[in-house]
Amino acid sequence: MSASWFAGTEENAPDVAIYTSTYDSRTSSWQSIPDVAVSAFRPDDSSCAVISGGEGCKLRENSLWNPVLVKENENNHVALFYKAGKHPSIWEGYVKRSKDDGKTWEQQAEKLPRNIIGPAKNKILEVNNSLWLAPSSREANAKDGSRNWKLIVERSRDGGKSWDPEENVEVPFDGNAIQPSMWRGDDGYLRMVARTATDYDEKGRRADQVKVKKQTFIRGKKYIIYSKSLDKEGEKWMKAKPTSLPGPNSGIDAVKLRDGRVVIIYNHSWGLKSLGRGKLNVAISHDDGLTWTPSSTVVLESFDDGAISDVNVDKKNQKKPIEMSYPAVIQDPKTDLIHIVYTYDRQTIKHVVINPNRL
Repeated sequence: MSASWFAGTEENAPDVAIYTSTYDSRTSSWQSIPDVAVSAFRPDDSSCAVISGGEGCKLRENSLWNPVLVKENENNHVALFYKAGKHPSIWEGYVKRSKDDGKTWEQQAEKLPRNIIGPAKNKILEVNNSLWLAPSSREANAKDGSRNWKLIVERSRDGGKSWDPEENVEVPFDGNAIQPSMWRGDDGYLRMVARTATDYDEKGRRADQVKVKKQTFIRGKKYIIYSKSLDKEGEKWMKAKPTSLPGPNSGIDAVKLRDGRVVIIYNHSWGLKSLGRGKLNVAISHDDGLTWTPSSTVVLESFDDGAISDVNVDKKNQKKPIEMSYPAVIQDPKTDLIHIVYTYDRQTIKHVVINPNRL
């Protein structure tokens, strides 16, 4: 098993590189020094302070983002999808390949076609031996600052060897949503959950924020959203709608277990962005994502909303809220154990193993 993440001075800095690490299940340990799978555009972070006058590195040079590992059909072959660019609105997709289970990577990366960025954050769904569905999204912003986020399913008919933007499918949603996670339901139809920046009231009606002069009135709350495909190959989807689970506009991931249940990892908070990322919970669905119940036996992290970190500081050395965020979850097909990794306070990666019988 392998894990991958990006790290550097800060998000969007030119010194961000993509790292990988392999896990030895016999010793329950990760390799001591992670590998650099993709080198940074500018590895010397001191230069970024000079370029930007000490104000950080954002929007100055290209950076690397959101790696996703995919096991290919050939034995020991792994693909590493990632993005490059100054901002998610202009991301370009790339893929690197390994022939030894991620221990070493081909030096040259393959650039994906225009309007293909690969999986935005979460794992690819392999529908059959040849059809791959990448849970993707687009993050454009209008000139007035408003968001234009879209859920996209990118489709490869040859197991990830080629991608055609004409195959892209947009999942309808009355709002802004990104970074979906997908699985195949018991009935053969596909399911999706995603994070959103759109507010809804308790009855599921859209309730946008209202600005009056300089004051902003929050009329609703942000929920994780859900959709179901109208066919078994993900070519058409139902309009996504809010679930009962809170989602403070933060990353999530879900996995279909072998026993039929679906597990989602998410920040259980109504806080906004980083203020709501101190709690990290597990919820279970018995009906393929239509309804969810937070686990009463497993809570991954339980810091109060807005709790201040001792180590996570900004460029002015001011302490920021604690963040337990951007989880990824899989189930080991050999042992049935659930493996979860996530960013621990933006400093390290934490790995948690759960026996599904505990949920």
